[in-house]
Amino acid sequence: QVLRAVEHQVQDQWGVARTTLRSSIDDARRCSYAIIRNRVTTGVSAIGQHFCDSLGQAFAALSVAATSDRLTPLKIKSMAAVLASAINDIREELRRHSGVVTSRGVAKPG
Repeated sequence: QVLRAVEHQVQDQWGVARTTLRSSIDDARRCSYAIIRNRVTTGVSAIGQHFCDSLGQAFAALSVAATSDRLTPLKIKSMAAVLASAINDIREELRRHSGVVTSRGVAKPG
């Protein structure tokens, strides 16, 4: 439903065809991270992972960008593990200091 609402805008503004967008989403679901190459800046790639609140809704993400020649398949796997670890650390820190992580951010315990 959300994809249908934004896919035309993504195609119009960023030149990403519907089939490419859907394929990228499928890849991200399968791998647990998303990769873009040469979409924002020529010669630059990025890897990113989202994280969810206690209800399973994505509400934030971390990403790393580098020149495409430096973001090799081996480096992508390494960075995916680093991002996953950082996300776990952030999730634990939010729980420890703020209470429940919700889809609107962080709810104070009480």
